Amino acid sequence: MKRSRVFGSTSVVAMAAFFAGSGTAYAQIACADLTGLSIPGMTVTAATPITAGTVFPSAGQYLPSVTATVPFCRVQATLNPVDGSKILMEVWLPPASSWDGRFQGTGGGGFWGAINEPELMAGVARGDATANDDQGHEGGVADASFIVGHPQEFIDFGYRATHLTAIYGKEIVSAYYGKAASHNYFNGCSSGGRQALKEAQAFPNDYDGILAGDPANDWVNLNFDQIYETQVNTADAADTIPPADYALINNAVLEQCGREDGVADPGFVANPPACRFNPEVLQCVAGSNAPCLTNAQIATVRKIYAGPIDQRTKQRLFPGFEPGSETGWSAITEGGGFSIADSYFQYFVFGDPSWNYLTLNYGSDVTAAEAQDHGVVGAVNSNLTPFEDHGGKLIQYHGWADTTISPGSSTNYYERVAAGRQGNARAQRIDAIAEFLTPHYDMIQSFYRLFMVPGMAHCGGGPGLDAFGQSSSAPGISTDPKDDIFSALEQWVETGKAPDRIVAVRYNNDTPGDGVQYSRPLCPYPQVAQYKGRGDPTDASSFACIEPPR
Repeated sequence: MKRSRVFGSTSVVAMAAFFAGSGTAYAQIACADLTGLSIPGMTVTAATPITAGTVFPSAGQYLPSVTATVPFCRVQATLNPVDGSKILMEVWLPPASSWDGRFQGTGGGGFWGAINEPELMAGVARGDATANDDQGHEGGVADASFIVGHPQEFIDFGYRATHLTAIYGKEIVSAYYGKAASHNYFNGCSSGGRQALKEAQAFPNDYDGILAGDPANDWVNLNFDQIYETQVNTADAADTIPPADYALINNAVLEQCGREDGVADPGFVANPPACRFNPEVLQCVAGSNAPCLTNAQIATVRKIYAGPIDQRTKQRLFPGFEPGSETGWSAITEGGGFSIADSYFQYFVFGDPSWNYLTLNYGSDVTAAEAQDHGVVGAVNSNLTPFEDHGGKLIQYHGWADTTISPGSSTNYYERVAAGRQGNARAQRIDAIAEFLTPHYDMIQSFYRLFMVPGMAHCGGGPGLDAFGQSSSAPGISTDPKDDIFSALEQWVETGKAPDRIVAVRYNNDTPGDGVQYSRPLCPYPQVAQYKGRGDPTDASSFACIEPPR
């Protein structure tokens, strides 16, 4: 019988139904005894007590080595839901005496096909029973070659590995502690943020709270944007902006827009959408030796801010970079194509490792990419009502200076969810939102809130705020629980108190032990932080969350 490429794994659906209704009762057991756990579709290959101080070596360039800071039980398992699918999963379990009663699923990044041990360590150190998987394949962060000849691995990467890790991970938790977790959470950034939104959209009962950071959810169009940003700066030498001029552009942006929140911000733009930067201020003038841009280079700057256009519909495919992100342009605009997007088109779309990024067509190739994905990897469904009905809470965040995934993709998705709640079909198109209605955000803020982070790059770093406890990949983690965005999610789920603001900080030398350079409140979108006109301008308490001018 021919099976649907996407939903043909009926045994997976049956398994999920079995677990959901089984009411399986367990007695608490020792760590090593978990190797005897018998659940259809899963084999526990090892269950090992780990002591604090144990070192887990680096799994490659994407993941650093990890040292265990607390003792835990390390469970390694293999999932085989259908022929051709092999998912490696780990669950790290704190001792029963220090378990907080929560289960946390965690995500990965790019195409990375390996267990994300830093995310596991961050979760178990909080006291959470924490799970992670290899997204159903082995490979590097920018290596999409696994898809060739392996259609089941494509489905595993798209959604199945993440979903089954939630299903089986919770069973392991119940077996070890003798009871189910009191609350279930998911935490991921980048591709992990895509996994987070996919869970909320497609499997709304898996988690009670979801934290989605800088998500790659508009998967197909994102890859077009990453190639586009390189194309426009490298296709013609006369148009190219050399890296030495990124700072020149950034300084001009800051001079014009560096006080959007009422104070002179140190190196970042607080509210990029309000910045109407005109790059012509840098136009070369005859007889002047001042640093400048040619007319062709100014046109390139405008294209980078604008993002790619769908040649079929003349609508924007994906948002461009925001003003204030210029010091991060080197990540994508120096030639050769963005490596993840390169590999995506080479293997996912065209099946040709020799494909060249300069040949990408923003019409016919968009059609080909959409047909290839047909919703397996992308997570753009704006109907979150089932997740809301489950009682779920979703917090999303995105750095305004992100040049890996343009931040407008998050505000666009949030606006689509709000617009869809109002039932206006015309507003489902991104470009129709501003034209046809102003979304009523209060209609979704009872379960879904978005926090945009001034000056943060991709999942951390950048010229501005980047420390608020969002993930183990952040350069600094706040030591104050009230400033921890994951704790804010837990509080929202478990007490009903929604986060009205989350304090983010910039540490001196990006090192928590060196003290705080400045702090700002992160406000629920579309609100922005504004200086009150009094108080210390480096302290978050001197700022209020206000509605931005329209």
